[in-house]
Amino acid sequence: MLNGFNLEQHVSEATHKNGNTLHLLITRSGDKLISDVRIVPALINSIFDQCAVHSQVKLKKPSFEQKEITYRKLRAVS
Repeated sequence: MLNGFNLEQHVSEATHKNGNTLHLLITRSGDKLISDVRIVPALINSIFDQCAVHSQVKLKKPSFEQKEITYRKLRAVS
């Protein structure tokens, strides 16, 4: 189904202790935003039944637009 919408799922392993995939990392196919996806299992005897998903996300920082503000002192207003 994802291929029909030109999407890609990056988590390919089970993320739940019962073998299901609960965590999704979906991007447009061809986008190189997600890399180094790792599944980190929950600790033995922990209260959590899900694994953690770690990945690298490549995002561009938006450019900062500088704006000049001019003003004059209130006492200088006549």
